[in-house]
Amino acid sequence: MIRAVIFDMDGLMFDTERISKTAWGIAGKECGIDNGEALIYSAFGRSRAEISAMLRERCGADFPCERFFTRRVEIMDAIIAKDGLPVKPGLYELLDFLSRSGYRRAVATSTRRGRAMRYFELAGITGCFDVIATGDMVTRGKPFPDVFLKACELLDEAPENCLALEDSLNGIRAAANGNLHPFMVPDLVELNEETLGILCGKGETLHDVIPFLQQYN
Repeated sequence: MIRAVIFDMDGLMFDTERISKTAWGIAGKECGIDNGEALIYSAFGRSRAEISAMLRERCGADFPCERFFTRRVEIMDAIIAKDGLPVKPGLYELLDFLSRSGYRRAVATSTRRGRAMRYFELAGITGCFDVIATGDMVTRGKPFPDVFLKACELLDEAPENCLALEDSLNGIRAAANGNLHPFMVPDLVELNEETLGILCGKGETLHDVIPFLQQYN
């Protein structure tokens, strides 16, 4: 029985992974690398420390990680200030359905809390979740299940009673590793054979979560 639904954030609720990809490319060039956009695929869901280690391994031990992170955020903020925060199709409808149907709602994102809360404010969904677990509350990022398990802990709900909504392969692995039910709405990365084998469901948009829940329970 699914009692709670736990949302990833970037790429699932908000179309921010494409903005981040652009920012990775620009910030990467400013910091001396030409393949910044390609490196983002290895970073999805990971903690800041893990991304720093990956960047230094791929780009050299002297890669200026802090300067890169600062510029990436500046570029993303400028794009969102100009164009607005892009909300994924079906988010508002799904949140309304979950509220009316009595499901508890949580967020499990690798993004830091301050940024996550700013996005929720921009999207007008600040009060839509019972709990919010963010990357600065755990040590390890996805594919480790830590942030999902933190959300379960805050909900006081067993992982096996939670549906995890994700757009990334690392996120799906994290949910499965934590014994949650992984449901994928792909964004920049498509399913692979391994991921397909651990999914409980898949949709084109967040709209597709509603009929899944109606049939599941």
